[in-house]
Amino acid sequence: MSQTDSPNETNATRIFDAETLRRALRRIAHEIIERNRDLSGLVLAGIPNRGIELSERIAAEIEAGTGIPVLDSVAVTLWHCLKLAGSPLLAPRWGRLLGD
Repeated sequence: MSQTDSPNETNATRIFDAETLRRALRRIAHEIIERNRDLSGLVLAGIPNRGIELSERIAAEIEAGTGIPVLDSVAVTLWHCLKLAGSPLLAPRWGRLLGD
């Protein structure tokens, strides 16, 4: 293996810059909104290793466009545990479900 064949060397072609990715995620969010009449109870599940970050960004776009909270599995589990324990919910910065 030569120095140029090193697995640490990046010869990748960039297909998305930050703005292109932002627009693509916004479009995905709008597709979800357009194709689903009832978004109540919408949960997005992200796959570890960047999928979670993408689902959070899509959820933020959907919430901004509809005003409806979008949940991930961690938020749903936390909400359920807080309710079972009779504990107060969290500050609004954690999302509408956990702040109401």
